[in-house]
Amino acid sequence: MMIKGVSRREFMAIAAAAGGPAVMSKRLFATMFQDPVIDTLQKDGKAVSREKVPWKVRPFPMKQIRLGEGPCKQAMEADRQFLHSLPPDRLLHTFRTNAVIPSAARPLGGWEAPDCELRGHYAGGHYLSTTALMYASTGDEDLKANGDAVVAELAKCQRALKKWLSERFSHRVLRPASRAPKGMGAFLHHS
Repeated sequence: MMIKGVSRREFMAIAAAAGGPAVMSKRLFATMFQDPVIDTLQKDGKAVSREKVPWKVRPFPMKQIRLGEGPCKQAMEADRQFLHSLPPDRLLHTFRTNAVIPSAARPLGGWEAPDCELRGHYAGGHYLSTTALMYASTGDEDLKANGDAVVAELAKCQRALKKWLSERFSHRVLRPASRAPKGMGAFLHHS
């Protein structure tokens, strides 16, 4: 009996994929893709060995897979267009102003608005992660260049902020922001 709409070739491929692991040697799966035995030291200095645990699946690089035509690829392309629509200068605006680096860019709204307590959260984390994953999935060199540019500028902001803080507070005691006066945000504040 043939399933309507499925060719013999497709049926055989599905059957092989579904039944292949059942006929493969269990020994093969027991020895492949294992993490090494890990020796850890306890507080008393004694080593404790952990057993090898076989992997259930093997990780693989995202560049080994490409989506075919369909709704998942359409969603990915919409995400890629959105990432291309975000100018790095606007993503970096808040980081630059916090690091006392002039910024002529208009700040983004939403989470990146200057009055939002979550500013920097999207640009510093979500954008970089998504750009890296999109590059791995698509090989989009323009997105990689944007991500690299944001990382380089964040490093400049980090150096400038470290210098700014050390110049102003090197002779004072710093305390956590949780004890800082209201409105200081996530910065450390002098006593």
